Amino acid sequence: MGSGSRRRRIAWRRQDEGGGFSCRQSRCSDAVTANATVPLRQYLGVDKVVVLAESMGTLTGLPLAMRRPDLFHALVATDLYVNMAANEARKWQLTLERLRAAGNTKGVAALEAIGPDPARWDLGAWTTNMAWAFRTNVPTPNLDRKLLFPLALLSPIYSLRDLYTLFMGFQWSTAQMFTELKAYDARRLGPRFQVPFFLFQGETDVVTLTSLATEYFEEVEAPTKELALIPDAGHFAAFTQPDRFLAELRTRVRPLAAAPSPASTREP
Repeated sequence: MGSGSRRRRIAWRRQDEGGGFSCRQSRCSDAVTANATVPLRQYLGVDKVVVLAESMGTLTGLPLAMRRPDLFHALVATDLYVNMAANEARKWQLTLERLRAAGNTKGVAALEAIGPDPARWDLGAWTTNMAWAFRTNVPTPNLDRKLLFPLALLSPIYSLRDLYTLFMGFQWSTAQMFTELKAYDARRLGPRFQVPFFLFQGETDVVTLTSLATEYFEEVEAPTKELALIPDAGHFAAFTQPDRFLAELRTRVRPLAAAPSPASTREP
């Protein structure tokens, strides 16, 4: 989020040796993650930006904002993962209940086959749990296929090759970091942030559970913190209710952004 009234769409490619990095228990390399903000800050001509971390991005966004508060006006978290094991176990139970209520015997059998304990799941079981959660998503079933895929296909930013690389890269990175993802717990970072903390969560998120996110929010210590539950939204609230989400950003977060200033050319 930069200063000024105009909206800009900014994209850059970043290539590092090895093609990526590991985020073990969220202890990402400060140099790698902080350097990723350099092109954006230089382009906008500011020293600080607002970091908006969404879904799996919260696994990187929270530790980044915590360890490099000098780079950010605020942290905005949405579709927040807190404790991965607790989230997946509860998600499994809630999804199973929805499938049973709908009489979906195929889905019930799939979930019963992997069992309720995420610690015993392999990547295939993890994917099964995620897939059925999206198929029975509240309030919009099959949200990924009905909304996100069409948005990506119609976007002028991406070519078909870009989309293929994006989706294959997501699958590849999930496989590479599967053990780390399963062990993630935001509470291991500690509760204290040195930047304002905002949680904008869909009020009925059944993928990254709203109940777990709001419990974590109550524990957070920050100079200021605010919670907004987006009505008529579950997972991907920023995409399903973009006007409401943008209104929250403008009202709550935008005032924190400082006036434009020459961007520092110092490397973080």
